[in-house]
Amino acid sequence: MSGLKYILLFLFVMSSLCLAGTDTITVDTTFTFDKCNYLEFTLMGDGTNYGSDDYMYCGVRQTNRECVPLMGLVDGTVVDNLSSSYTILGDTCIACTLYYRVAQEQFDAGETVDIKPVKQESWTEDGSCWAKYDGSNAWGTAGAKSSGTDYHAWGGVNADGNGVGDIKVGLKDVGDSICAGGGYSFDGLLMFHNGADNADTIKIRSDDGAQSAYYPTLQVIFEKITVTGDEDIVNARHTPAKVGIRHSPEGCSKRHGP
Repeated sequence: MSGLKYILLFLFVMSSLCLAGTDTITVDTTFTFDKCNYLEFTLMGDGTNYGSDDYMYCGVRQTNRECVPLMGLVDGTVVDNLSSSYTILGDTCIACTLYYRVAQEQFDAGETVDIKPVKQESWTEDGSCWAKYDGSNAWGTAGAKSSGTDYHAWGGVNADGNGVGDIKVGLKDVGDSICAGGGYSFDGLLMFHNGADNADTIKIRSDDGAQSAYYPTLQVIFEKITVTGDEDIVNARHTPAKVGIRHSPEGCSKRHGP
């Protein structure tokens, strides 16, 4: 009898959805990174904060001065399908792309950067430095280099470090995690240089420059299922993709697999 009850409940929910009406739409959302800094190691000290600088540096600016850009959204912002500002109610990520502006590039040909999603959610723009993520507490490893502590071990991409002007890098796995929700909080991105030579750097526009068109951004394109009609069903945020059913804009006249 319990199995029959589940079947009847499923049929009831699906019939209610048909009455309520569903729609599949594609949403294109761009977030501006308004929390930018870079972490710099020097032999004279590693506590300098650059959160108000017009540029971020990635690489080795001078002898033994390694730099790691760090960019994110304003403190308290959560990007997932469960919470308030910058909310994404998405089922399926189609594309996720990082855009940034390189003002100067001194990498050797073929040098690359690793871009990783930040895990240390408490980092601050005006406190983070090579040794500390908020001016007081230490990174897992100085320079935010601890996998699984400072940045997520699952994500990121290795990208070409050469080129000047507008650069774009695909970050599909980051977009998948944002759209999946489940409490995942997007806390920004780190960029690590894979070269070793002194004076090998790229100079990237931050959010503190005069030209807002050059601020780094993250574009997320996703497919969203909307439900209209019955208030209880709307509030439940039914996600057809998770139960193997996807609805066409015409309602329940057609059904497709996930």
